Amino acid sequence: MKEKDFASLDKEVSKSSKPSKSSAAKIAGIASTTMWIVAFALLFFLKEGDRYVWTSDALMLTGFWPVLFVYKAGWTWFFFGILNMSIGFILEVARQLPEDVYVKAALSPAMMQAKEHVLTMHPCLPWIIVGFLSTLMGAFRIIRTIIRWCLSRKKTDAD
Repeated sequence: MKEKDFASLDKEVSKSSKPSKSSAAKIAGIASTTMWIVAFALLFFLKEGDRYVWTSDALMLTGFWPVLFVYKAGWTWFFFGILNMSIGFILEVARQLPEDVYVKAALSPAMMQAKEHVLTMHPCLPWIIVGFLSTLMGAFRIIRTIIRWCLSRKKTDAD
């Protein structure tokens, strides 16, 4: 009887020493929010053409990572990465298009100003790199989930 009491007491102690899922979510939320605030604040200090203008986008995008780490599904990482890489490639295509394409499209001066702002303040590489790393992480998590599922299936079939 006493052995069972000690065993249950040990389990309770080990459960209480582990961080709970809600505390991990809170920490991830605080980390993400902090990164987003810093990224947003950097926009007030960095000017167009600044050498470190990429840091704002990189912080904004990597600010999603703590939240994604808490949520275990690999598909969220995968799609987050694919969408970020798509935005990065669209930014690069917009940068490489010749100027006469925009003239032929008869964009208003305000649209031309917005285009210039986007191209000077949002470089494509942070979007592509963060997207690629996120896609890799998502693919790894998806593959790991499939392998674990197959192993558990194999184990239940063997029993």
